[in-house]
Amino acid sequence: MSLIDIADSATHPDLVRVAECYDKLAGDRLMPLRADFNPGRFRWMVGRMYLIDVLDGGADYRFRLWGDFLQVVYGLDLTGRRLSEMEAQGLLGTLRPHYDDIVAAKAVRFHPGAAVWPNGACIQYQRLMLPFTDDEGRVSLILGAVASTVPNEDL
Repeated sequence: MSLIDIADSATHPDLVRVAECYDKLAGDRLMPLRADFNPGRFRWMVGRMYLIDVLDGGADYRFRLWGDFLQVVYGLDLTGRRLSEMEAQGLLGTLRPHYDDIVAAKAVRFHPGAAVWPNGACIQYQRLMLPFTDDEGRVSLILGAVASTVPNEDL
């Protein structure tokens, strides 16, 4: 999905705004540099974003930041943890293909999803993942932004 498709679809307005900011950061490049990332540019998404360091070209991933929304949905704070560590514990096994795809394709990805709690409560959410590169053009950071019609405090 391209950034144009995101703006033309039924995407949450906060994610459209993230995509627009990302596009401005990229300028005439395929994607912005990691050095271009500044959390202050995405202030309205604090609590609903996550940052993933791409390690060794995608051999592993480290969750640099894991926002409040995701802490509630997943029931844990992954900040500072590696994906390989979580996989070894039998957790988050479905995430690696998403991250590997972003690294290989050097492309933005959009995924709708749902969170279902043991009591049957369910919320729909949308996830936008945006790659940033190092000076050599390799994806070194993935910014994830999540939006739902349900506010964090109501989760």
